[in-house]
Amino acid sequence: MEQPVLEQKVKVLEAFLTDRLVRTTKDQQKIRLVEGICDSISRADGSFDLARLAAEYRCSERHIQKLFVNYVGIPPKGLFSVQRFNKSLELIRAGKGSLTDIAYECGYYDQAHFIKEFKGYTGISPSRLSR
Repeated sequence: MEQPVLEQKVKVLEAFLTDRLVRTTKDQQKIRLVEGICDSISRADGSFDLARLAAEYRCSERHIQKLFVNYVGIPPKGLFSVQRFNKSLELIRAGKGSLTDIAYECGYYDQAHFIKEFKGYTGISPSRLSR
């Protein structure tokens, strides 16, 4: 609005809006990339491999880490851990096997690893919940 001529005002406004459009388009591309990676993580077979994800989506591991922190709020490994925990919680509530079976089915290295992570999320042991 500080420009003296109407044509100059229009040019400044047009440049501003074009810049915003370009930024929005880039953000949408990044969000679609994060959504795709989230889908891949949710389909993972009990293991997490950031290097494989980076190769699959043709970007660096560091770029994926930064995108997740910016758009999801946690790193991709954190999302994988939360999803694995949720799966274990569902299996415990459904009474589907022993805690050892549930731990291995959800991709934990062993029952101790499972218990430690479970306590980290809930403050109680999985055996206490399954009673």
